[in-house]
Amino acid sequence: MQHSRMKIFRSVLIFILPVFASVNLAYCQCSALANAECKQRAAQFTHYDSYTVNVIAEGERVELSKLFTARQQYRIALCSEAQLPQLHISVMDTNRTVLFSNTGENYTTSWDFTVKKTQQLLISVEVETIDDHASDSILQGCAALLIGTL
Repeated sequence: MQHSRMKIFRSVLIFILPVFASVNLAYCQCSALANAECKQRAAQFTHYDSYTVNVIAEGERVELSKLFTARQQYRIALCSEAQLPQLHISVMDTNRTVLFSNTGENYTTSWDFTVKKTQQLLISVEVETIDDHASDSILQGCAALLIGTL
């Protein structure tokens, strides 16, 4: 009985370890992207030690809720791996009223702004879908979002 439990445990461990290793590797690669590219886009802004990084595929959306302090100047910087299609970023209030969208701004990857009152804002990042793939595979890669203050 003890031997069969140990055998099952080893089988599960052999299956799970590579999954955890690949997830950790993807996170490390995304963190490297954020450190290398997004920090440069934040330039003179002081970024928070935490930033949002994700492996994201075309057609997917990631949303982040963040508290912004009154009269503080902010920069949101977005970066992604080259193989990803255009990233659409929008900033909304709690009623989902769009305050900023980069689609009308030539898909800019950063936005500087000041809020008049302290408020919770929702940041949405969506990867465009490409219809003319050479193959049936879905494009995916790392995307990082950095928020800094002046």
